[in-house]
Amino acid sequence: MGKFEEGTGITPKQIQKEVSERFGCEISYWKAYQAGIIAKEFVRGSADDGYSKLIPYSWIVHRTNPESKTDLNLDEEGRFLYYFLAFEAWIRGFKHMRKVIAVDGTHLKRKYGGVLLTVVAQDVENHVFPVACCVVDYKCDASWNYFFQQLLDIVPNSLDFCIISDRHLSIKKAIRDVYTNAHHGVCTRHLCERMSGRFHNGSFEKFFYRAAKAYTSEVFYDHFSEIQRVATNVADCLRDEVGFDKWSRAFFRGNRFEVLTSNIAESFNSMFLVEREFPITDLFNAINTRFATKFNERRTFAKNLLKCAMPRSETRIKENGSEVIDVEKLPCPHAIAALSKRYPDTFGDSVYNHSSAYYSADTYYKVYEGDIVQIPHDTVKCIFVVGLLVYCPFVVYGCRDCISIALLFLYGYSVFIIVIGLFITVVGLW
Repeated sequence: MGKFEEGTGITPKQIQKEVSERFGCEISYWKAYQAGIIAKEFVRGSADDGYSKLIPYSWIVHRTNPESKTDLNLDEEGRFLYYFLAFEAWIRGFKHMRKVIAVDGTHLKRKYGGVLLTVVAQDVENHVFPVACCVVDYKCDASWNYFFQQLLDIVPNSLDFCIISDRHLSIKKAIRDVYTNAHHGVCTRHLCERMSGRFHNGSFEKFFYRAAKAYTSEVFYDHFSEIQRVATNVADCLRDEVGFDKWSRAFFRGNRFEVLTSNIAESFNSMFLVEREFPITDLFNAINTRFATKFNERRTFAKNLLKCAMPRSETRIKENGSEVIDVEKLPCPHAIAALSKRYPDTFGDSVYNHSSAYYSADTYYKVYEGDIVQIPHDTVKCIFVVGLLVYCPFVVYGCRDCISIALLFLYGYSVFIIVIGLFITVVGLW
């Protein structure tokens, strides 16, 4: 249990080993697995406890982080459907960032399953910045629509807002219905993998990524012609079915800066691989604790920085080509040369004055200026609920697995009967 307090948990094989070494007896893997579940519930509480604590947990969130946004959605019988959470520091910080987000979802490993939907931004130092999180029962039209409706309260529906995701149809529908002014781009990595698998041809991949990253249509068509040469069917699909404006930076109708994939959202999900089996309140509290530490580290780093721009921004200024200035909002080498002649004495500062404010150290500090107040684990653990305020979701993954096994058995039995019938018929005819 001490290992579980650290967040790693103890595996069934470790339990088997401990029992064997301490008591000199062997137990089955299944028994060790069940023992692990009991131990974890003793430390963290059960999945049912997590749902029942959602309403008081939301109250604690608003008391400690006053301008946070929480929303709990239940069905007619009071069963859990969706829970949305965005902490105050996330909401305030995103106002100072480039208006590009990545959206993704990952399945939870708890008793009742569910999906964690996340909205993540990327700061100018390529760090993951959370905007909002939401636990839903399924990935479907209704859940994605609810998610974006809640997000609309903290991120306005503006023309400079860009959303990057995979080609999930429910995401596409929700963006079309909720964020009518925003621009939707496709994750280039997901798209490339889909095209490779669909057409069984990976020879186009290097040309695809070069075309996707191109800043101008001329450079784009140079690489796209290579795609047409090595994989004509892939090129036709990218042009006619997907559309250049969905995956190419040169033709994208908004400004996605250098965010071409949804990798940052998947990086967020990978940060909480172990926590995905926690009760829902402990999952959100783990996210709170992790980013409270991250915010403090990045705020301290920006505060102690003596330069005008962030380190990675300085590197990009030196590497930029002339076509980058309109997209990345950074001065190109020609502009830098002109500034050095015009402002010889204050050349260093003038370069940053002609860059977007997004890349300045002051703006970076404002992004992480808000303090995330951590909610102690003991506080969540000690929430007592009189009556079950929120019931667990209706569908239990365990039951669904049993149904799948039963259907598979019936299918196999049917095939067996058909084969035996055919055999008897053949023998009879023979």
